[in-house]
Amino acid sequence: MIRKLWQGLKSLRRPGGASDWEFDERRELVRLRCHVEVSYTVGSKRYFGQVVDMSLGGMMLRCLQPPGLGTFTDVTCETPLEGASEKNVRCRVQWAKRRRRDHMHFVGLSYCSNEDVLRNSWVKVTLRHLGFRPERLFQKRKYVRVTCFIPVAVNGQVGHHTEGSLYNLSAKGALLETASSVEPGEQVELTIGPVETLPAFDIQGHVVASNEVNRLIFLGVEFEDQQKIDPRVNSYLRYLIDEGDI
Repeated sequence: MIRKLWQGLKSLRRPGGASDWEFDERRELVRLRCHVEVSYTVGSKRYFGQVVDMSLGGMMLRCLQPPGLGTFTDVTCETPLEGASEKNVRCRVQWAKRRRRDHMHFVGLSYCSNEDVLRNSWVKVTLRHLGFRPERLFQKRKYVRVTCFIPVAVNGQVGHHTEGSLYNLSAKGALLETASSVEPGEQVELTIGPVETLPAFDIQGHVVASNEVNRLIFLGVEFEDQQKIDPRVNSYLRYLIDEGDI
């Protein structure tokens, strides 16, 4: 077992409010997106929320009543899982952020239970179900990916058109759910947005991955210009980070 603790998300701004932030990725351990209904403790009370991503070192909790920074909380999966004999996993709160538009809180947790508990817990079973493998331990991304839910249209070659939602956005690419598949390697033009006061914009890219998961189609798109960040993408990233869309 690799004994590397997840350090949480680091600050998304440089000290002093510097404006030349490049959105470089700070994470080291692979984090897997998920949606797991859980309960958790705040003092002597128990509340309900969702775990929305997990890694070998910790998880991110979405909730309305966040535990305090530095405190401990017992997180329990509300769905019985075969092979999981340990129902509760003790975690420590590393960071917390409130999303302004709906007052939802996102909380970064690191595991504090010992290895025997973790090995037999719902966390281990869930990571396996999500497709975690030891060879995928370390993050290979170079840039921050910001979770979002933004309308997107895809115009491909030979008149291929499909619509859907942007699930995350980075300086150099995006993940989107669409109504129909597009083959990897195909050149596409994305129309992203609008969002609040930010207008929609078009950006060129090509499909690098196409996967169907539970009858949903997900496309990974890499933007064409990899030498610099498109200023419109930059504006969207800054807006999403400010609004707390983690």
